[in-house]
Amino acid sequence: MAGTLKDFTNGLPPPVEDIDLDGWRAEQNNAITTAGFTPTISNRRQMAETFARYAASGEFYTGGGVADVYTATIVAPIEPTFVGSSYFIGMAVRWIVPGTNTGASTINVNGKGAKNIKLSIGGDPAAGDLTVNDFVELGYDGVNFVILTVTPSVINSIVPPVPPVPVATNVEMEAAAVDTSFVTPLKFIQSPFAAKAMAIFNGAPVVIPALLFNKNITSIVRVGGAGGGTYDVTFANAFSSINYVCMGSLGNTVGGTPSSADNTLNFQIISTTVVRIQSVSPGTAAENSDLIHINFFGEI
Repeated sequence: MAGTLKDFTNGLPPPVEDIDLDGWRAEQNNAITTAGFTPTISNRRQMAETFARYAASGEFYTGGGVADVYTATIVAPIEPTFVGSSYFIGMAVRWIVPGTNTGASTINVNGKGAKNIKLSIGGDPAAGDLTVNDFVELGYDGVNFVILTVTPSVINSIVPPVPPVPVATNVEMEAAAVDTSFVTPLKFIQSPFAAKAMAIFNGAPVVIPALLFNKNITSIVRVGGAGGGTYDVTFANAFSSINYVCMGSLGNTVGGTPSSADNTLNFQIISTTVVRIQSVSPGTAAENSDLIHINFFGEI
């Protein structure tokens, strides 16, 4: 049935015979086909699916061109003429960036002419704001295409990048005159103020005492077997010279009597890797101590 589409008269539709049903059906089939479907009378949702596909793809464009000079072409089933012959305010373009930008950039959408790409905070994008294979959305504001997705420049404008932290040198740590640099754990260990080796051990009369805490010490061995409190301490990492400092403290003597009033701890530097320590009570030979804490300072 063919005819000419008539206007409504007195609020009533035109007679059926005056409606161009063939033309309407052809347009419907054309829409379904260009959307990627095959027209069928068994699917009563086909037009809804067609409209949904058009709506979903209406803002997606294929990226082209080169870095900084981009192009974008609407993706089928939408045809370039469907989105107008000129740019309009609010026009959205979603695309996959074909190449990372190096600075100010332009985009030419559907051959309508190149337009500048700007940041949402104003200004040109910095190098890397448009990264290859990133999914980016642009919006036309009547003059430029504005990047609507978040870029590194936008993030840095909100949270400025943290500047490099100055690390104190050994000279600065020794001088103790700089209060603007930081000390890393490694620098702290390298500092002459930090103990390069330390240990806490039980001075019970055994050849190899039990280590309760240990740093940079490979062994502590009682000298002369299980006799008095003399020990050789061996370092895992040698000091740079024999000019290192030895410090220590004693706990109780065996039997529970406090030794802090009389006992002393003597040190004899043997080499850059070995030091001999001795727990001594005045007027007696070297004696045992329940707990010995030793620290060694210097450069390694």
